Amino acid sequence: MDNELPVIDESVIEKPRELTKKDLKKEFKHLGGALLFNLVLQVFVAGLLSVVILAIAKSYGFYHVNYNLMLMVTLVFTLLCADTIPFFICAHRLKIKLRTYLVKPAISGAEMVRWFLIIIGIVAVYNLLSTALINTFPNIEFQQTGLEGFSATDWITLLMSYIAIAVIAPIFEEIAFRGLCLHVFGKYGTRFAIIASSMLFALLHGNVIQSLFAFGLGILLALLTLKAKSILPAIFVHFANNSIALIPVEWFVFLLFGIFILGGLFCYFSHRDIFKLDETVPNHRFCWDALMATPSILMVVIIYTLMIIFTTVMWFM
Repeated sequence: MDNELPVIDESVIEKPRELTKKDLKKEFKHLGGALLFNLVLQVFVAGLLSVVILAIAKSYGFYHVNYNLMLMVTLVFTLLCADTIPFFICAHRLKIKLRTYLVKPAISGAEMVRWFLIIIGIVAVYNLLSTALINTFPNIEFQQTGLEGFSATDWITLLMSYIAIAVIAPIFEEIAFRGLCLHVFGKYGTRFAIIASSMLFALLHGNVIQSLFAFGLGILLALLTLKAKSILPAIFVHFANNSIALIPVEWFVFLLFGIFILGGLFCYFSHRDIFKLDETVPNHRFCWDALMATPSILMVVIIYTLMIIFTTVMWFM
C-alpha cells in the first residue's frame, strides 16, 4: 500500500482559463492607442513645422524660400516622430523587444528572389492598371494624398523625398504592421493577423486607390514575414515598391514592369506552394469582435474611413 500513488482531487487543480473578449482588448488597446498617437503626432509635428516655415518665409521673403524642400523636410521629421515614438511606446507597454523582428530571415536567397519577383510583379500590374485608369478618366484628378503623390525638381529635395518615402516609411511601417500588429494579432489566429494588420495598414494610406493597393501589398508582406520569421525581407520589398513609385513613367519603366511581371509569373507557376505557411494558428472565436469593440481601434477605423470617403468625393468635384 505504501507504493501506491496518492489520490489527487481534480477539483482543486487550477485549469487553464479560456481567453475572453476582455483579454484580447487589453492588448488591442495598446495598438489602437499607438495608431491614434501616430495620427496626432502627424498633425502636431506637421503643423508645428509649417508655422516655423511660415516664420522663416516671413523673415527672408516668400520668394526666397524653397517650399518643395521645406515640405520634404517637414515630411521627414513628421515620419521620424510619428512612425517611431508611438510604436516604441507600444512595444514597451507590451514588453516586446523590437530587435527580435530584425533577425536573419529563415528563407534562402533563392526563395527571397522568388518572393521579390512575385510581389513586385503584382505591384507592376497595379501600376499599369492605375495609370490606365488615370488616362481613361483625364477629367477626374486622382491625386494621391500620400508621399507618393509628391514630385520634386532639385536634387536636394529629391534626396529628402527619397529618404522619406523609400527609407523611413518602409522601415518603420514594417516594424509597426508586420512587426507589432502581426505579432500581437498572430497569437489569436494567423488568418486574422494577416487580414487585420493589412486592413489597418491600408486605412492609414488615406485614399481609396492607395488603400486598396496597400491592403493587397500588406497581405503579401505579412505572408512573407511569417514565412521568413523576420521583417527584413518585407522591409526590402517595401523599399523597392516605394522606390518604384518615385521613378517617372517612361518607356524603360514599362520595360522594367514587363520583366518583373514575367519573372513573377514564372516564379509563381514553378513554385505554386510559395504562399503556403508551414504553421498556422486557428482564429480565436472572439478576435474580430474584440478588435472592433476596442475603442481606440474603432476610432482609427472611423477616422481613416471618413478620410478615404472625403478624398474620393474631392476627386469628383
